[in-house]
Amino acid sequence: MNKPASVPEKPSYTAADVTVVVTTVDISHMAIHAVVRSILEHEVKALIITTAGSGIPAQISSFNTVFRDQRILLLHRAEPNQHEQTAAAMKHVTTRLLVLSNDHTYWPSSPRFLPSLLAPFEDPKVGAVSPITPSHSADSGTSGERFISNNMAAR
Repeated sequence: MNKPASVPEKPSYTAADVTVVVTTVDISHMAIHAVVRSILEHEVKALIITTAGSGIPAQISSFNTVFRDQRILLLHRAEPNQHEQTAAAMKHVTTRLLVLSNDHTYWPSSPRFLPSLLAPFEDPKVGAVSPITPSHSADSGTSGERFISNNMAAR
């Protein structure tokens, strides 16, 4: 489907039916903090953040100080691998719907965003949807750092 579905007056799915999974290798950066805030603003039932790498354990305490939201589950594995990080989150999903979100993708603040994302599921033939969301580019660091960050974020 290439057009938005109409949001029903009484939808079958709400934010309470949604778990969001985000994979990342850095939970200290302000960009991931903004991403997390943008997701939590939508009152989803759960946000599972799967992290990886040797630097993460030192970042966890600081992250937990910033985000005390009980909906967040932070998972960690030693080696970064987006597929394995996502798979690790799957056993923790208890909701009817799952959203896989990028660690550079900010959810729009519009209260219509999540209902419009869920609306296509009113059709039982729909099994997956993909929204158009903004991916923010790095605007600081060396030119090489910006190139890597901006091009990796766009993958």
